Amino acid sequence: MPVPPGALLLLGEHVQASIEVEKKGNALVAPRSAVLLDGDTHVLFTVKNGKAIRHEVMLGIASGDRVEVTGADLHAGDLVVTLGNYELTDGMAVQAGGKDAKAQQGSREAKP
Repeated sequence: MPVPPGALLLLGEHVQASIEVEKKGNALVAPRSAVLLDGDTHVLFTVKNGKAIRHEVMLGIASGDRVEVTGADLHAGDLVVTLGNYELTDGMAVQAGGKDAKAQQGSREAKP
């Protein structure tokens, strides 16, 4: 976005800008806290039928506290574990819901 004509900018004044380097219209986005480093791979856990499901994921575009994720069997609306996920193993029982579960763009957070 260009500086508006007639804008009063003083010499040495600080300005803030953002540069969009890439944009995707259809991507799954998860909180950074949901993604764990496991050796050379990244993993995240979703919750289905009260059980933790481990997914190896590839990371894409990141912005702030959100990151694009791609992986097998990931779907928009999946419950994603963001707290205590480092303690989980595949198939472990997880209780999701309550005030700690909140909607996220493309997915939802859950607490084990």
